[in-house]
Amino acid sequence: MEPIYLTAFVGFAGAVSTLLGVSITSRTQIANQKINNHFQIELTRGKARHDALTAANESAAAQLAIAHKLLSYIGREFSVTGLNIMWTATMSVDDFNAKYMTLCEKADELLMIVDFHAPEASEVCREIYGQMNMFWGSFGNVLHLTASGKTVDHNTHCFRQAHNAARVIGEKSVFAKSSLRRSHESRCIAV
Repeated sequence: MEPIYLTAFVGFAGAVSTLLGVSITSRTQIANQKINNHFQIELTRGKARHDALTAANESAAAQLAIAHKLLSYIGREFSVTGLNIMWTATMSVDDFNAKYMTLCEKADELLMIVDFHAPEASEVCREIYGQMNMFWGSFGNVLHLTASGKTVDHNTHCFRQAHNAARVIGEKSVFAKSSLRRSHESRCIAV
């Protein structure tokens, strides 16, 4: 073979091998870039899911704290001590009814929170609401009797009924707060 052809052949073979090397390197880089992009997308999705879960848990924790405060407030207002305070303060029926309606709004807020964030406490909170109604009716009778000049004491049926409702509300409030605490703890573990 003539040297010119040999040089051309060697040049051509070198060019082909260079093109082949560039092609292989390019494909490898593209494949690696796809893998890296996929990894970055999954990493970003995972972080977004974690951030959303964390935000939802923080929101739920704030709502559960509000529910806990509402239970404490309702438990205190409808306690045996609260019963005695309202009775000795000679509260009027109208004032008591207005106070009761305000407390019902707080109970409605409590029920909304537990229905959405701690459904395991919903039933006991509804029982508390029912006992609030019993307390209202019984203590309303105490106030009516007192206003009409009748003697009311701890042995009067409606007073005993209000006292019993207050006791039950206190017990159920403690149980409901315990359910809220367990719900909060289970959410903290889930993150």
